[in-house]
Amino acid sequence: MAHSLFDISSLDPFVAEGCIFLTPNQRLSRRIASEWDASRVAAGERVWEPIPAYPLQEWLRQRWELAQRRGLLAPTLLLNRQQEQLLWRRAIERHTEDSDSPALLRPGGAAESASEARDMLLRFGVDPRSSRVRQLFGMEPDSAVFLQWLDLFEDVLQRESACTGADVLAALAALEGELPGPPVVLVECGDVEPLVAAALRSVSSGVHVAARTSANAHCQVHPFPDGRSELLGVAGWAAAVNRESPGATVAIVMAGAGSERVALEYLLRREFDCLGENYNSLPVNFSAGISLAEAPV
Repeated sequence: MAHSLFDISSLDPFVAEGCIFLTPNQRLSRRIASEWDASRVAAGERVWEPIPAYPLQEWLRQRWELAQRRGLLAPTLLLNRQQEQLLWRRAIERHTEDSDSPALLRPGGAAESASEARDMLLRFGVDPRSSRVRQLFGMEPDSAVFLQWLDLFEDVLQRESACTGADVLAALAALEGELPGPPVVLVECGDVEPLVAAALRSVSSGVHVAARTSANAHCQVHPFPDGRSELLGVAGWAAAVNRESPGATVAIVMAGAGSERVALEYLLRREFDCLGENYNSLPVNFSAGISLAEAPV
């Protein structure tokens, strides 16, 4: 029998307090909104206020934009991932030219690693501009080179009045109550980084954490002789669950993408009879793909 994936009643006390609900992704925000609407219908209501549920990063970005409109922060361009990577590559290439160093074999990979390193340092409260951090980084050649790349990158940010996602969080944290907002409730967000926590405290009147509603999972292990057989078994299982409980939702987490995903899609279409006239009726949503470490599982 199908069951709800989220116990909306657990949020009732926070709804009464006028809280904003923040989730790790858009999908959970939509699920909360859907469950809230269903609960209002079940209660016999004909008109109700929508529940304010938003992805955490999106809500913080909206608060940052509001702070700019109110003149609390200087107008700054928030870079997307591609723009940020491009600036890192330019910083690395400039350093290579100025220092007469050998060209890197994979400058794109270096730019991505440097971007991730800066983001992590800021999110966990490590200031790469501090003399102590610079002294520590200077003791190792690769870390010392990273600092030189970082200086060039941040010079460009300042010159172009641009910023990254981590800079947005730092700017919000520095407001320290200048942009008061309603209390917020973190729903299935796990442990947020110190900088995210500081930003939330700065732009809300309180931060609460909703109790987890997930039940303990029943785990089973099934052996398969090869990868193809495993995908076939997974597709058959998903189809069987759908036939038994049409309203149920299941998730299939794959070790990799590429050819496995293509093979699984074919097998799912075969199991759900969606290879011919029903090709567009496959009840499967394929994620764009994120690493398991970043997934709220």
